[in-house]
Amino acid sequence: MPAKNVWILPAIAGAALFLLAPAAAQSPAFTTIDPGNPSRLGEHAFSLIINGAPATVYSNETNSKLKFARATSADGAGSWAVTTIASGSPMRYAAMAVVDSRPAVCYFDIVGSVVKFAHASTSDGSGIWTISSVESGAFGTPMSIAVIDGHPAISYCVAGQLKFARNSAADGTGTWSPTLIDPTGGHYSSMRVVNGYPAISYLANGLNGDLKFAINSAADGSGTWTTTSIDTAGNVGAYTCLQMVDGNPAISYSDTTNRDLKFARSDTFDGAGAWVITTVDSEGNIGPYNSLELINGLPSISYWDSANNDLKFAINSALNGLGTWTVSTVTSAGAVGMYSSLLTAATMPAISYFDATNGTLRFARNPSPDGSGTWTLAEPDPEGADSRIAGEYTSQAIIDGKPAISYYDATTADLKFARNSAADGSG
Repeated sequence: MPAKNVWILPAIAGAALFLLAPAAAQSPAFTTIDPGNPSRLGEHAFSLIINGAPATVYSNETNSKLKFARATSADGAGSWAVTTIASGSPMRYAAMAVVDSRPAVCYFDIVGSVVKFAHASTSDGSGIWTISSVESGAFGTPMSIAVIDGHPAISYCVAGQLKFARNSAADGTGTWSPTLIDPTGGHYSSMRVVNGYPAISYLANGLNGDLKFAINSAADGSGTWTTTSIDTAGNVGAYTCLQMVDGNPAISYSDTTNRDLKFARSDTFDGAGAWVITTVDSEGNIGPYNSLELINGLPSISYWDSANNDLKFAINSALNGLGTWTVSTVTSAGAVGMYSSLLTAATMPAISYFDATNGTLRFARNPSPDGSGTWTLAEPDPEGADSRIAGEYTSQAIIDGKPAISYYDATTADLKFARNSAADGSG
């Protein structure tokens, strides 16, 4: 039986309720945040700290709206202010960044197949959102947004091609200039600044599946894009996650052909050198929903073993990821491990994930910095184990010093937020 830890559970939107952590022998208290008719709220969510408080952007599929919610307190325990960014069309794959001190969002507008950019007029996202079109003809696939040399930029896929667009103004009100990076593909793009230059990991060549890396020669992305094929053996490159590991770019990804989880790290700071590829785990159907983070400086990955329906954790013995990978099964109780999100909670590895068997959100933490101890499981939203399905699309972050999770409650159509009362998630 998972531990009954104390989690603060505000439901962020959609006939939403706010559940306060119950005191001993007391009933939970509920507060309505965003009243309305039941609808599909909370899918394709993306979370970030905005102006010192947790915030989430998410889609309302039923009412064709894109919404933004931000807590009124730094720890997410207070009320949530909900704002509609756009309406009139189903909107998916939203990603968020802070642009010019205000929240900004890129997303895919299904009607017209348009990549769009929305920017709030206030630092807390409560004001009017200005929307602009980046490019039409896009393919509905996850995209990535980042601030590149002071201006907002987006990586995305159009007609099976990887594109990069950066705005001419720091606040995103200028002109978008799309640039073709790679005509062979651009799915699962993950963008970040690598030693001062925009860089992207992605899946190319469609069903053939190659893992590729692209980096620009200029800090603002206006220079030449150099693309490197990292792994071409079979159908590889899905679910990419780009991070800086010991000063060099590194990527975790799925090898679909061999059903393996792999890790690749460049031997140069700009990714131009040779990439060393290692197989992290090959036992089962490995790699979907992987999350690459540094746990006490060591590259670590949480991921789903879809063949055995297990949640797994892998950590490398070396700072550069070239040591030995130690793999452990976090839990094998039922169909578990989808939508995993990994972070460090008080120097210990912690993972949020979806328990499909019980239809609930789970949180796992290890008492050892290297994950070698016994994993303790908790139910941040225990009501989900009764008759609801809650816990999909999890995104985890440290909020005001404590682990917090945003996730989707499919039964009540709510986007929800849970934050633990202790820094290590044991509260």
